[in-house]
Amino acid sequence: MKVILSILLICVFGLSCRICVGPTDLEVTAKGTYYIDFMPIIPADGRHLSATITVTVTNLSFVDAMEFVTTKAILYYAGTTDVFDMVELSGSLETISAGETMRFEYIGKSSKTYTPETFDADSLYAKVHVKWCGGKKVITTPTEEVTILW
Repeated sequence: MKVILSILLICVFGLSCRICVGPTDLEVTAKGTYYIDFMPIIPADGRHLSATITVTVTNLSFVDAMEFVTTKAILYYAGTTDVFDMVELSGSLETISAGETMRFEYIGKSSKTYTPETFDADSLYAKVHVKWCGGKKVITTPTEEVTILW
């Protein structure tokens, strides 16, 4: 039986080396929830859409996955490839131990503001960008309805 591992050896300026998990060794899924709050009053410049992105990562490798982070989510209108907006996501660099599954929740706001007249999204999905020492992926979330609070 052959076992192929996508482990990468990263050397920085020839001084130190470390083993990094390759792109096929992390199983990553994501889910988004979205809402916009127009209560109790609507400011003249509008409100930002809020997005909660939950990322679940399983390390299938026998080495730790270092420096895992989610960087952004690009939001799309449901059923299209038309970009609605972008949400910057920030979190600390995480280490996911070999064989471990971890869940991260990121909360961000849209780059633009909206009023009831300019907000035109009933449902959205996101392409979530993640990276770590040794790789990066873009994960597509399922489509979710936007909750609008009046």
